Amino acid sequence: MSSLRESLTVRAYASYKHLTMQTPLKLARERRKMIQRDVALAVGIVRSHYGRVEAGLVGASPELAKRLCDFFGAPLTRDQILYPEEYIPADGRRPVQSECMQEA
Repeated sequence: MSSLRESLTVRAYASYKHLTMQTPLKLARERRKMIQRDVALAVGIVRSHYGRVEAGLVGASPELAKRLCDFFGAPLTRDQILYPEEYIPADGRRPVQSECMQEA
């Protein structure tokens, strides 16, 4: 029973950690003082999918990353959208900002 409880606790913590991560996408949205629904409408997806992408629970397609990058512009990059976990420092500081990448 204790191993089941520990397993559930680990899973619950993992879910909580994802929901509270300050991903570059979330920081860009908050800087603009927007809500998830408005961003989702602007890039042509449903709010629930945008929320999962923003939280890092699901990955964005390259096409969606481009639309989000075009919408937010600098300082958000497609790499920050596609690989948010690489831009979240372990010490909780805000991620490094750089200009939006141009499509090759």
